[in-house]
Amino acid sequence: MPRASKEQNRIDEQNVMKLLLRNPTADVIAIAEECNLSTQQVYKILRELDDKKATTGNYLFVDPEAVGMKRYIIFAKRSGMIYNERSLTCALYEKEMIDDLEKEGIRVIPEDDYTCSGEFDMVTVFFAESSIQANKYADYLRRVSEGNFSKLSVMEVMFTTKKNTKPVSSDIEGFIDFVRR
Repeated sequence: MPRASKEQNRIDEQNVMKLLLRNPTADVIAIAEECNLSTQQVYKILRELDDKKATTGNYLFVDPEAVGMKRYIIFAKRSGMIYNERSLTCALYEKEMIDDLEKEGIRVIPEDDYTCSGEFDMVTVFFAESSIQANKYADYLRRVSEGNFSKLSVMEVMFTTKKNTKPVSSDIEGFIDFVRR
């Protein structure tokens, strides 16, 4: 069997990372099936990701920068209109919505969703390769919600200092400079 090229190894590694961002509790067999890899390849990739510090201990802590992605947040205020069927499909991240995003070339990976009280009714945390992709996602949500939101704001997370109470930022000086601006 021919050896995989460096480029193919990079693509396989990115696919595994993206899957872990979507589903951090995926086991090796599920990762292998989803990424069309052998379990040995997955174990090798997971070891390499650990060595690079792209993952931390268990795979619940994944560094999105390791796959060229950034974390974004959308704050949304409901308009008072009753949700339509398509809006509910999006709110639940059903397969139809994920397929729509892929068809439209919108490359995002949802991380968390919150229904809230206060100034905003919904907060969505997701990963995207760029602010262009993040804004395409926000535009998609505006379009399919058909007026369910009176306000939708997209923000890029500049620094994450803690995740699940564990320090994650390796750029402490960058964070301090950012805060002092």
